Amino acid sequence: MSELDGLKLLRRIEEGVAGKTGDAFFRQIVCDLSGALNAHAAFTSRLLPGRRARMLAFWVGDRYETCLEYALDGTPCEFVYRGDITAYARNVGEVFPVDRAWFEQLGVRSYLGIPVKDETGAVCGHLAVMDTRERDWADADIDVLRLFSLRSAAELERTRYQTELEQANRALLEAKAEAESANQAKSVFISQMSHELRTPLNGILGFAQLLKREGDALSERVRDGLSIIERSGEHLLKLVNDLLDLARIEAGKLELSPGRVYLDELVEHVVSLARVRAQNARLTVHVVTESLPTAPVQTDERVIRQILLNLLGNAVKFTEPGGRITLEARAARREAGTHAVTFVVEDSGIGIEPAELERIFEPFHRVTRTDRTVEGTGLGLAIVQRLVTALGGTVSVTSQKGVGSRFSIECEFAPAQLPEASSLPATEIEGYEGTIRRVLVADDDSDNRTLVARLLESVGFTVQAVGDGRDALECLSEARPDLIVTDLMMPRMDGMQLVRALRGEPALAETPVIAMSASASHYTREEALRAGCSAFLSKPLALAAFLETIGQQLGLRWRYRGASPSSSTAEPSPAPLATAFRLSPELTAELQHLAKQGDIIALTARVDAALGSNDAAQSFREDVRALAARYDIRGIRQVLAASSSL
Repeated sequence: MSELDGLKLLRRIEEGVAGKTGDAFFRQIVCDLSGALNAHAAFTSRLLPGRRARMLAFWVGDRYETCLEYALDGTPCEFVYRGDITAYARNVGEVFPVDRAWFEQLGVRSYLGIPVKDETGAVCGHLAVMDTRERDWADADIDVLRLFSLRSAAELERTRYQTELEQANRALLEAKAEAESANQAKSVFISQMSHELRTPLNGILGFAQLLKREGDALSERVRDGLSIIERSGEHLLKLVNDLLDLARIEAGKLELSPGRVYLDELVEHVVSLARVRAQNARLTVHVVTESLPTAPVQTDERVIRQILLNLLGNAVKFTEPGGRITLEARAARREAGTHAVTFVVEDSGIGIEPAELERIFEPFHRVTRTDRTVEGTGLGLAIVQRLVTALGGTVSVTSQKGVGSRFSIECEFAPAQLPEASSLPATEIEGYEGTIRRVLVADDDSDNRTLVARLLESVGFTVQAVGDGRDALECLSEARPDLIVTDLMMPRMDGMQLVRALRGEPALAETPVIAMSASASHYTREEALRAGCSAFLSKPLALAAFLETIGQQLGLRWRYRGASPSSSTAEPSPAPLATAFRLSPELTAELQHLAKQGDIIALTARVDAALGSNDAAQSFREDVRALAARYDIRGIRQVLAASSSL
């Protein structure tokens, strides 16, 4: 074959297979090869494990035939796969009796095969042509076959890479599906565990609040014990909420719960928690606050707390004993009335390499230390970044190796709306004005059912309690209540089904329904309200919120202990501050520290020990104890500040 003929043939090959890949490419190749050599049949195969091969395309006469998979032993292809160009001019069936019947069926007598080699030179496939006539294969025929083999080699390599890529993608998709399934299972588990924890917590906190309503009937020791139970339960509830938030962050479903937050108290609380761990690590914690608003702002307290605790926890991990950690919190009032707040956590730790700073907020990325193992999963800073973003803020970091790191959070908070009038604690409510109201309570948990019934009865309601929605409907057929309080998850008929049934009855359609659930998610709340519930409360029930919601639904005016009949119908005034009594600066500082930590037991004990023999301080001690019984930390701090300024 001349060079010109070779170029023409190459062009013909390229034009024939242009835009074709995979099976279409190989089918075109064998068709063109048969035509170029005027051969009766042509096929191409690829090598398989175990000394086997499989046809990729097979052309016979004027049509495609079914591709075969076959063993190489005893066939002319065996020699080709050894890397040799193999040619038989006649009687190929006699030379290879293993394939004699096949050759006779095709009517072929001559064979020419050439190996197809990959980029490393290893044989990965082969091309073959066969003819019905005896044929002395010429060098030109071999050249044509070689041109086709070169093009086939490139496509075989491309096909192999594509197959490997598809396998990798499938493995990645399977791994992703497994990870999503595991994450979903974890989220479901955490959600279920949250529900299971909230249910008993409702009983713990609810009965503690109910018993505290006994007031003077309780001994001081019992009141102190109830305060401990209540604080411990609230702390456990915060942990449950934080666990749920973490699961929502990982699932990309974080829901903010804005509320009224005093930033100065929040910072003090966070520092008191971090200081314990820092002291165990022999570190000092320094706090700098500047221009923080004394009035509450509107934000999610748990989110800010978790951000600061994560940053302080990291600072403790990467700071050597004897080092220093600083938390700065500064605010500036803006023209729009919002507060631009900057939180800074700075340490004198090991610092971060410049190359690692770019990856510091990636999930599971951990700053390594050669001298010791550092605990943690590498999720802390990733969670911080997502939480800050959810708040609409920004986070930045600067660091110098061997000097320390500085994390800065910039957020903007709107002022929280203050209540129209202060109110006495819910524990001081003794009843309501007007006729006695009837309430139907539906809850399958007997402890929670009893708790809600006793809370309502303690303020003057007539209560009927049942175990599920079906029993509730039966009660409604006998007498119509003024209010229904129902759990959402119950057997036979749940709360959603109950309220939908109520809204379908004209006589009951306007009856207010308060839904309560151990599921505190935004979705559950919205679903309950869409179903027709008038209000939604999450368990554990807070007595103040519970009574406030009932008052709103029924339009009640509450009566308070010690209030005159005329004043009970008006907005109650705030509790007075404790009687002023001058304290020493040392005692004031000590009591302020205990108040910041929320250690009511230690605070009241210290007041008794310091002032027990001082008759002039009797009123002061009693008033401090009254504030402590209501766990009014802010009130205690105001009293201490006033006494120290006398």
